[in-house]
Amino acid sequence: MGNTPIPDAVNDCDGRAMTVRPAGHWFAVVVVALLMSGCAGGPAPSAPVATPTSGSDLPAQPWLLYEWYPAGADQKSQFIAGADGSSPAEITADVAIGAEKVHSDWSPDGMRIAFEALGRDDVDSIWIADADGSDAVEAITCETPDCLQQAYPAWSPDGKSILFLGADKTGDVWGKVRIEVVDLDSRDRRTLVETADGLSAYYTPRWSPDGTRVIAQHETYSEAEDLEIVSSEIVVMPSDGSAPPTPLTDASLFAGHADWSPDGSTIVFDSFDLSAFFPAAPGDSNLYLMNPDGSNLRQLTDLTLDGLERIGEPAWTPDGSRIVATRAPLSPSGKAIQNALIVYVDPVSGEISETGIQGAEVRLQPVVSP
Repeated sequence: MGNTPIPDAVNDCDGRAMTVRPAGHWFAVVVVALLMSGCAGGPAPSAPVATPTSGSDLPAQPWLLYEWYPAGADQKSQFIAGADGSSPAEITADVAIGAEKVHSDWSPDGMRIAFEALGRDDVDSIWIADADGSDAVEAITCETPDCLQQAYPAWSPDGKSILFLGADKTGDVWGKVRIEVVDLDSRDRRTLVETADGLSAYYTPRWSPDGTRVIAQHETYSEAEDLEIVSSEIVVMPSDGSAPPTPLTDASLFAGHADWSPDGSTIVFDSFDLSAFFPAAPGDSNLYLMNPDGSNLRQLTDLTLDGLERIGEPAWTPDGSRIVATRAPLSPSGKAIQNALIVYVDPVSGEISETGIQGAEVRLQPVVSP
């Protein structure tokens, strides 16, 4: 849940891993460490990797917004690239200095971004900036001594509110986790749901297109200290907090990282999420589709551990014609993640198209009006 003293995912060089809740629920920082140390079991894939440009030389819109590493750096930042993966450019180099910039989302009009600043003063906060990273301000911060982070921002469909996670610590272990909403004008907050303790948590909340419902990933753990993931499911709840979350998937599927289609008719999610199960997973990581009530479940992609590939972190494109996601090639030894590549997936055929760039947690910019 953050670049904090909370334990990271456990890994050794042959790819064996404990199934644990990783700090920050993201994996790319360890990917780089594996590649640099040689623990990935081989060289990085031969897919083309574009070199980031300066922020003054931005690609044509619409933009892919994603997180990755500036050249020579060990902390992630926010990048944009053309929809085809062309001309990647870092846009948050001078924002929240000393923090990793992750888990970003576009405003509905495509003019602003919200993102999480990880690990600054051991507390994480949410920032808002213009689409090119300029005029950044810290928008959501911790309000209590036990607060550990404010994470995973998601703009409301009307652009007036942001959905996010608030996480507490209890001593040296995880405490309660909340899904909250903040009104951007008044800064008033309200809580939709809260866990009883550190034995469960919510991740990646997303609004329905009409703003009436929220989906999220709900995980449970064996102990707050050990953080072994016991189950992971997609849940749905009313956005006014008037009813508790309802599970949409079977916990044994280990579903995560869900997103609504723009017309609200379909939800995409992944199994054995890349971040939750890093660097290795006990089962195949694929994309699935279902109706908003959990019916009509179908598998979209067919990647396998034996085929040395995983896929996850899906998000619909604004026109609903494609899904952007992260494809993760695996090492032959240990089947551990060794890279993160941005791809498009056809929501009908499941065909995967490469963009040629590395990155994670990607989203395509909504159409910008002239």
